[in-house]
Amino acid sequence: MRSIAKTLTYFPRATEEIHVTRIGRGKVPKAESDPGTASLLAQLGAHATSRLTIRLAMLELVPAHAGILKILTSKPGMSQSALAMALGTLPSRMVAYVDQLERKGLVERRPHESDRRNNALHLTKAGQAAYRFTCRLAYEHQEAILAGLSEQQRLQLAELLELIAHQQGLISGVNPMFTIGGER
Repeated sequence: MRSIAKTLTYFPRATEEIHVTRIGRGKVPKAESDPGTASLLAQLGAHATSRLTIRLAMLELVPAHAGILKILTSKPGMSQSALAMALGTLPSRMVAYVDQLERKGLVERRPHESDRRNNALHLTKAGQAAYRFTCRLAYEHQEAILAGLSEQQRLQLAELLELIAHQQGLISGVNPMFTIGGER
């Protein structure tokens, strides 16, 4: 139970009430909307993540690393705990990610200006260069994923996904695939 309580601390929206309807044997409810949409979104998300993971592997990075580089580009000096909250991950996992980036020379920990108990995270010059390269990879990745859509369809898809993300309480723009060079 300890892990559930810990998770709920870092993912407060996980406590929202979820209504479940029991379905008896042989009974299938009539769908009011396409029941496969969420499943398709999950499948596309997993596919896009696996393809991005392959692209980032040549830099010896994973998508979480790219997300950290992106956030620290726009908000240098964040603490590890604030970064964990921004990315929706547990602080213990964030420590491992930051350790990995620090060993690669991409991130450095500095004493926090106002809180001696925390470190402030900053990108090194190599980290800034790696961020620019991840942006290029993310752009190429996005182009490959959305190749079958017109510009108008891409804009419509982005608007609809933004609406869903906002309704679900997700942070817009954290995903490294979403922006190029820090711009939207």
